[in-house]
Amino acid sequence: MTLSDYLAAEGLKPSQFAERLGMPASTILRIISGKREARIGTAARIVEGTGGKVGFADLVIEPAAAAEPRSAA
Repeated sequence: MTLSDYLAAEGLKPSQFAERLGMPASTILRIISGKREARIGTAARIVEGTGGKVGFADLVIEPAAAAEPRSAA
């Protein structure tokens, strides 16, 4: 589940969620918009704060090339 989907399902604004986690709202907004990946510590706090509904994989932006399987050469 994406962080945006989680917030919508819970009826939370990004600023409310950020306050709950004790971090700047701008951090949450940048993660939601895709302008930055969550650092490991931030991701851990988000995963914990959502009860695991948002996972680490949901917070990492992967380039399309990284998602393609590599061929064994």
